[in-house]
Amino acid sequence: MHTDILIVGSGGHAKVVIEALSMKNVFTNIRIVDEREDKKGSFFNQYSVDFLKSWDILETSFHVAIGSNEARSRISKDAIILGKNYQSIIHPESTISPSAIILDGCFVAANTVISSDALINKGCILNHFASVDHDCVIGEYSHIAPHATLLGGVKVGSHCLIGAGAVILPKISVGNYVVVGAGAIVTRDIPDNMTYFGNPAREVK
Repeated sequence: MHTDILIVGSGGHAKVVIEALSMKNVFTNIRIVDEREDKKGSFFNQYSVDFLKSWDILETSFHVAIGSNEARSRISKDAIILGKNYQSIIHPESTISPSAIILDGCFVAANTVISSDALINKGCILNHFASVDHDCVIGEYSHIAPHATLLGGVKVGSHCLIGAGAVILPKISVGNYVVVGAGAIVTRDIPDNMTYFGNPAREVK
C-alpha cells in the first residue's frame, strides 16, 4: 500500500502530531515507525507500529514526532543523508504571518502564533499557544513549550528548551543547548549550555 508520510515515534507527542495531520487532510496514508523493536506490531491509535531498522526502503516523506531535541536531530539527519524529504506539520488552527519562514521538519501546534519575519529553523517544535513575535529567530531542533512567549527580536539557539509559560523579553539572545524553566522571565542574554529558572531567570548550577 502506498504511504504518503512516515511518522517516527509512537509516544504522546506523536498523538498530537497525527491529530494535526489528520485535520489538515493533506496526507491520506500514515505509517508509524519506532526505534524500539519491542513496539513492533503494537497499535498506536489505529495504526500498527513498525520497527525503524533501516531508512533504505522506507518512504520518502517523513516527520520525526519525538519531543526530545537530540532524538529529532539524530534521526532526521540519518534520513536526510539518504535523500528523504523532511516534512513540517502545521496545525490549521495556528496563526502564521505570510512573511514568517518555517524550515523543514517543524511541528506547529494549535493556537500557536508566529509573527512577521520570524524564522523557525529545521526540526523545531512550537507547542500549543506558543507566541513567537516579529523578527524572532529559533535555531534548529529547539522546542518552544506551551504558552511560552518570545517577544520581538528574540534569538534562540539550537537544541534549546523554552519551558511552558516562560517569557523572553525583546531582543534577548539565548545560546545553544539552553534550558529555560517553566514560568521563567528572561531579562538578559543567556550563553550556551546553561539552565535558567525563575523571575528574573537566573543560572541553575
